[in-house]
Amino acid sequence: MQRNPCQAALVIFAAKPAWWARSLYMYHTTATEPVGVILAMQTTQEGQMPGLIGEVLLPAFEKHYGFKRTAPEIEFFTEHDAADVEHSRRQIELCGRHLDTPQLEGRAEQVAQEICELRWASISELYRSEVLGEKEILPPGVG
Repeated sequence: MQRNPCQAALVIFAAKPAWWARSLYMYHTTATEPVGVILAMQTTQEGQMPGLIGEVLLPAFEKHYGFKRTAPEIEFFTEHDAADVEHSRRQIELCGRHLDTPQLEGRAEQVAQEICELRWASISELYRSEVLGEKEILPPGVG
């Protein structure tokens, strides 16, 4: 069987405990919470940050790699520069439509905070293991 040459560059990623915690929290929330709370949680995890592409990423492409905003190589990012603003507006509108009581708003805020903390923990855990080379402290004979 012939392998795609890009596959050789892929790093096999074994999900760490914080990554599993985040995934299971998202699953549980999606299965048990009202739609407005789910939408608020998902909005925090989408990764669409209006302004980031136009203010940081596109200037960095030009400064460090010589790609102008019109370069076809970075078309994906230039299109998302405008689209992410619209996507975020729609997400906020949907949340507002479905978070129609102070109780739902409070629950959405709590869930959003918790999932952001789990995202931070999962990325921090990945950084510590893959960049710093730290090993998990496990009981003798495990791992």
